[in-house]
Amino acid sequence: MFIFLLLGIFSDSLNMYLKSQTLYECPYGITSGNGFLYTRGGDSAEFISVYSYSNPYHPELINVADYFTGSSKGIEAPSFFKYYRKRLIFGHGIINVEDPYNIFSEGSFTSGYIRNMQISDTILYTYEDYYGFKLYSLSDPSHPVLLSTYVPESLSIKRFFVMDTLCYLTDGMNFEVVDVKDPTNPKFLYYCNSVIPDSSDYQRNLIGKGNYLYLVLSFNENGYYYDTLYTLRIEKPDSVDINDKAGRPDSISISDKYGFPYDYYPEDIELYVHNYPTAISDTLLFCVQNPQYVDSNYIHSFSLSQPGQIIPMRSYLKNILFRGFINMAYIDSLLYITTYWSGIQVFSSKLERVGWSCYSGGLNRVVQKSGLIYTLSFGSGIRIFKYIADSLIEITKGGQPILGMDIAVIDTLAYIADYENGIDIYSVADPSKPRLIRQFSGFPDTLRSTNIAVDSNYIYITRSYWPHPDEPYHRPYPSCFYILDRDNLSIISSMDSVRGTITLNKPFAYIGAQVIDLKDATNPWVITTLDPSNYACYNSLYDTLLYISTGKLYSVADPAYPEFIDSILSGTGEIRGDSLYIIHSTGYDYFPQHVSVYDITHPDAPNKVAYGHIRCTEITCVYPFTNKDILAGGVSFLYHIGLGAQGIKEDKIRRNIGTSIVFHNRIIYCKARGKFSLNLYDVVGRKVKSATFINKGKMSIDNLPSGIYFARIPEFRLTKKVILIK
Repeated sequence: MFIFLLLGIFSDSLNMYLKSQTLYECPYGITSGNGFLYTRGGDSAEFISVYSYSNPYHPELINVADYFTGSSKGIEAPSFFKYYRKRLIFGHGIINVEDPYNIFSEGSFTSGYIRNMQISDTILYTYEDYYGFKLYSLSDPSHPVLLSTYVPESLSIKRFFVMDTLCYLTDGMNFEVVDVKDPTNPKFLYYCNSVIPDSSDYQRNLIGKGNYLYLVLSFNENGYYYDTLYTLRIEKPDSVDINDKAGRPDSISISDKYGFPYDYYPEDIELYVHNYPTAISDTLLFCVQNPQYVDSNYIHSFSLSQPGQIIPMRSYLKNILFRGFINMAYIDSLLYITTYWSGIQVFSSKLERVGWSCYSGGLNRVVQKSGLIYTLSFGSGIRIFKYIADSLIEITKGGQPILGMDIAVIDTLAYIADYENGIDIYSVADPSKPRLIRQFSGFPDTLRSTNIAVDSNYIYITRSYWPHPDEPYHRPYPSCFYILDRDNLSIISSMDSVRGTITLNKPFAYIGAQVIDLKDATNPWVITTLDPSNYACYNSLYDTLLYISTGKLYSVADPAYPEFIDSILSGTGEIRGDSLYIIHSTGYDYFPQHVSVYDITHPDAPNKVAYGHIRCTEITCVYPFTNKDILAGGVSFLYHIGLGAQGIKEDKIRRNIGTSIVFHNRIIYCKARGKFSLNLYDVVGRKVKSATFINKGKMSIDNLPSGIYFARIPEFRLTKKVILIK
């Protein structure tokens, strides 16, 4: 009796076992140093990610640390230390990145909420709410020392910028100039009243170069905002009477201004708008403009070749409805832009997109085909994984900056419902390098591609109005369903008001909760609608069972007329064999989300046998790929979840501090704590070499043929892809 009670506890109330995590949160802040890129990111979790850009056009993610909970999206980079602003708890965090493969926290300092920070040589400047403008010595960068605090005499600081030995403080209208030549004793120089004639509501950014400051302000007019970039000429302090506390209004004056190309955006979306100007050379200035829920996102370039003038040069337009460009860094004539949905995009100074790094984005679909696992993300394209040595190992090199909603793989081709472009067809004959071979965008509507299925003759696709990226299975009308000839990509037929996941059960299809007769491809028709809800847009079919995302289970013994069996849990579900896996919301905006497993041996009496949680927002897909494991994805994670005898449990172990694998000159260098093994696998999962070390070791692979290998330290679940070229 006691044994059965224990089994019931284990199967009923256990947490999740997270075996590996292979997609990471969307990047926000970005900086560089010592040959690497560093990004801050995270809504549902906080990450610092490290990228190698030895190939500058395709930065490679080499490390992710996610134990910086509570930190915000800003990051600065002097030497081997990074300083980030904390969000939920006050102060600065310090990260040691001397070894980019093994970054760790040095602790935190300061006590106020950080509005701005800037690093100049060995000084860290901050503005903290209620505490004023502060200067810290970075002589020992792991232990910043407060040198002085300056409280402005005449204004409430919103932005500041330090240039040479002067600090310019502004509230968006007035300026106060402070001499910081002696960081232990900042001195007031002068005050400029009403430099900007109209009071702004928001100060986006302030930077400077030479004799000019560049300031972006937002103004409210009848409940709508518009943005303006100002060029401000500054006079040298030797021409100013520092004893004149009233200052001289013309010491800082407007030299030029530029209104951004769209007119207004609604007041209630203001907080989601970003404008970050960055002077990247003596003659160029760049600005990211990202108004959420406005149809377009922009990167602008301006010529500064004429002193004091702003001369528009080029603009790059990204026509998507949702969060787009976020922040930027300029390195060796290339502009690295972080984007909410598509990782890091790389631009030339002419605003030509020349590369990208795809490690984020809303994960929309996971499919398994011929031993490979395909994922599709909103912005990150196709990524292909193989299950090797108890880990999901990515075998794609790079990615594709597409807004992928759904993917169907048949033969050596991958068909993608591209939210922005219609249909993309990729060759995946070489899984390491998916290659675009055809596109189709000739739909007669202005909707967005959302779901796709393919058989030997036809492509089936739904196109819907999709109002919000965090609700991928909410498909309100209008919507359309199309059938295309697979060979010539011509539209055979279409239907209105059909939306959702397309599951073929020939000669029928289940699209969301609708049953479609496909006997005549030129004349499909809806037989019945099982659930009219806008959320009944995801389905899963296995054998004679059909699950709808509103929690309804049907028998499809008669495929044309499914028979209702029972109502269970609503969510994104997958049926595999006698198990139904459902990811469902906990009712909170952020993590955790729940995962529940039902035994449906008897579909009329489904029994929940395990449940747990996933640390993620809006899980959008779940796919069992062995009898013990499932994959689950969302915004923007891919989880590999083990379902052992103890149900579902979460293992929060990440890459251990002090553990790393580095490949250089055909030698694998590794280090870890204590005794550990280093195993080397080829692309088909065969172990080709193994060794045991204590604390650290190295393995030469010069005797192996050229190819892709995977080095793994099993004790710490650490795996690194190794490309050997001879």
